[in-house]
Amino acid sequence: MHNEDNEHQQIKSSVGGWRIGKGVNSHGYDLLKDLVGKHSFFEVLILHATGRLPENNFHIFVENVHLAMSYPDHRIWCNRIASLGATSGLEPCSSTLLGTMAQDSTGYGVGTLTACGQFLIKINEGLSHRTLKDLLETEIKKTRGKPKIIGYSRPIANGDERIAALKQVAVEQSLKTGKYEKLAFDIDHYLTGNYNESINFSAYVSAVMLDNGYTCDEIERIYTFVVALGALACYRDYSSQDSLAFKPLKITDLEYTGKQPRRLDD
Repeated sequence: MHNEDNEHQQIKSSVGGWRIGKGVNSHGYDLLKDLVGKHSFFEVLILHATGRLPENNFHIFVENVHLAMSYPDHRIWCNRIASLGATSGLEPCSSTLLGTMAQDSTGYGVGTLTACGQFLIKINEGLSHRTLKDLLETEIKKTRGKPKIIGYSRPIANGDERIAALKQVAVEQSLKTGKYEKLAFDIDHYLTGNYNESINFSAYVSAVMLDNGYTCDEIERIYTFVVALGALACYRDYSSQDSLAFKPLKITDLEYTGKQPRRLDD
């Protein structure tokens, strides 16, 4: 029987906590004795996101994924929000976090990574009784014959320059190609040959993460702040400019095709 009185003013935690005057426990490690000065920020980020430290320097791959997502480009909508925050008088923390929240989608950022992971798992499971071609064509029929498979297209460009850079990191860290990475590029081969749609950053990263034992939920937690550096750079760029100086679009940039202006009393 649930007894609320027994839980009053109690916090149940499996991650650790601060023992006043004694130390800080984090997932079985002493934060100040075992982790500070001995492990990197990204190792501890993975520890806090998953409950375990990464093996075989895998955190270096994760760190470089974050770097590869740090585009200091005001046209990316996460960064636009941070830029607007800068000229609206917001502090860097608020602006960067607001920009980061905008990446929780299936169009850009962490949302694409988890969606790609789920898609690769689904296709891999389907291969036990169907061909890859059959599985992909079933997905394509859902969008009337035009591929809109997450992880295999980009809104503007075809291809993804980040994959080659990250594959080099994987080689340098001796990461082995697993079944999900192989599947990701098998899908790429089919879609490129038949629909001119190729693998992008999200499908590749998700595949590598799955092959190294991370679940989709863990991928989402690990990359919670993956766009933050790009947003912060754009905040800094506009932080010294006049109030509301960031105006990426003018009214004349928009083509209005609705009803013509009319008097309010009509």
